[in-house]
Amino acid sequence: MLQQGDTSGLDSYKRFEANFLATGSKIGLTGYRMYAAQLAFELGSLDESDAMIIKSKILMDETGELLWLSDLYRLQARISIHKADPQSAEIQLLKALEIARKQQTVLWELRASIDLARLWQEQEKTVEAIADCPARTDT
Repeated sequence: MLQQGDTSGLDSYKRFEANFLATGSKIGLTGYRMYAAQLAFELGSLDESDAMIIKSKILMDETGELLWLSDLYRLQARISIHKADPQSAEIQLLKALEIARKQQTVLWELRASIDLARLWQEQEKTVEAIADCPARTDT
């Protein structure tokens, strides 16, 4: 169970990443970093979470492994919301949605759409929120 201030999961991840990188491999690491960034976010360590996202994006550029890109933008948007920066959050969520649609990853498209709809609802942009979340009939 995740408890505020319990960093043992992050500490374990950092050891794992060091061992993983020691093998010379980088493929697959992005997904693990995404989960660690999520954990750091849940623990309230926004700067550490943001740093992991940035490192993940750099790694994606190196490896071409873009599977997690949409969800990383979505997490970055959640950080922006916690930092009281809804404009950045909206830009990041729109980017997450665009990437998910290009990749045809319906789960990540749905997650980004829901977060964007929530943000717009908080900003009293209910019409936009409803318009962006149509029922999918192509799956």
